[in-house]
Amino acid sequence: MANPPFNVDKVKAESCAAAGRLPFGMVRVNDAGEVSNANYLWISYFYSYLHERGRAGFVMASSATDSGAKEDRAIREGLVGADAVDVIVAVGQKFFYTKTLPCNLWFFDRCKPEAARGKTLFLDARNYFHVIDRNHNDWTRWQLSNLSAIVSLYRGEVEK
Repeated sequence: MANPPFNVDKVKAESCAAAGRLPFGMVRVNDAGEVSNANYLWISYFYSYLHERGRAGFVMASSATDSGAKEDRAIREGLVGADAVDVIVAVGQKFFYTKTLPCNLWFFDRCKPEAARGKTLFLDARNYFHVIDRNHNDWTRWQLSNLSAIVSLYRGEVEK
């Protein structure tokens, strides 16, 4: 599980291309030759580093899930076409100690179980949380168990 920095800019596009970790194409580059938003750079890197049977989970800005940039859409289409996106969970605000913004949890699986092949589970948990105090939310053990059970059922893991 990783938590890359959201919406980072001014990443040198030349170094991104040279890394050879962009299986679905280059991310959006501005006139200065820089990546103007690195969200899909991180997403591409996570995918490219996975073993053929690997799984990854990461936190991403919620804006990345529906980014309208042409390059971002192409990468998203590539991920869906590769059947790599397993689960995306929309998380509400106040789950971070230093930021209040909502996010999404992305989970890749390069070797999905048969029941999940060709599918992606989207869970809207933006209003599913436990209030710690006026500035912080989290999930209780019971709420996490429920989310986990939903994912297990989607994957066909009914014995869990």
